[in-house]
Amino acid sequence: MPKLGRGRILIWEGGSLWIMEAVSPNRQRARLNDPHAHHAVQVTLALEGDFEFESGDRRASGAVVAVAPDAVHAFNARGLFAHVYMERECRAGRAAASALFAGEEPLARVTGIALDDLTTELTAAFKRKDDGELTQLGRSVIERLAGGTAT
Repeated sequence: MPKLGRGRILIWEGGSLWIMEAVSPNRQRARLNDPHAHHAVQVTLALEGDFEFESGDRRASGAVVAVAPDAVHAFNARGLFAHVYMERECRAGRAAASALFAGEEPLARVTGIALDDLTTELTAAFKRKDDGELTQLGRSVIERLAGGTAT
């Protein structure tokens, strides 16, 4: 099986951060997983590269994209990206899901929430292999997405 990437996974009560660099020999977006669903709210940030989510006939790409809880989706990427997951039942997860999703949409481009500074800091902390700082930055992403509610 070919290597798809390298990265770090940090977990805390109520959330986690998966920061990864996709490896693609032809520099194209690589399919990194099969269609699947999970109960967590997922928000993905492009750090150095780009990505696209697929959910049925829907597609979403951009600097920051959210995946609704229990939505079937697949992920294609190249470069460095970060997945932030929030438990759907925690206060921050409920607040973020309410703010990010309207109706039954499985995917949402995230706009209107300032995350550029955290994107830059996530990239630097990943390159320094600073797990403590990565955890704090992941928590900060969740707090901003949840309108100030922490996990």
